[in-house]
Amino acid sequence: PTPGAPATASATTSSRAAFAITVSTPDQEAILAAASLEAIPPLPRTVPAPPAIASWSGVDTVIANAAREDVVADAVAGAPGVGTTVRSRETRLAARKLWIAFAVVAQGRVVVDTGARRALETGKSLLAAGVRSVEGEFDPGSPVEVVDTEGSVFAKGLARHGSAEIGRVAGQRSDVLPAGSPAVVIHADDLVTIPA
Repeated sequence: PTPGAPATASATTSSRAAFAITVSTPDQEAILAAASLEAIPPLPRTVPAPPAIASWSGVDTVIANAAREDVVADAVAGAPGVGTTVRSRETRLAARKLWIAFAVVAQGRVVVDTGARRALETGKSLLAAGVRSVEGEFDPGSPVEVVDTEGSVFAKGLARHGSAEIGRVAGQRSDVLPAGSPAVVIHADDLVTIPA
């Protein structure tokens, strides 16, 4: 690779599992070794770490030193001491969910209560009743982060309505909303929750 620049290679180990290899410079490897993998945010606000995307795609990733001899072959063979391995998650995200989680930049935030968080983590849609507040200005269809009352981002989705409309109906139960008001803020099909 070009001095100071990372190089990548990939190989498929079977028809059911993929394997990605990212080789890096010694400086990059030292930084990665010093950092906990928990520090890789599951829902970054800008461009996510490739290992996070690979993990949710069902791909194991090895981060290793490009200067090491036979680094790609050793990584594929599972040789000890090659680098940092990020294992794939048991549950894969569908392509649309990966796009929502990692490819689009959030335009704002929707703060939800504890009950709404529990509902979203079991695959439900976000209703107006569970919304505490809205942060930022965004239009219908915009990607937004979903945060709990502690400020932790735990989901991301495509808002069905703009920030002003969501703010107007926040906290109101479906049975008391004025006619024509939106009950569903983010539909389950447009929402992805990623646990830490």
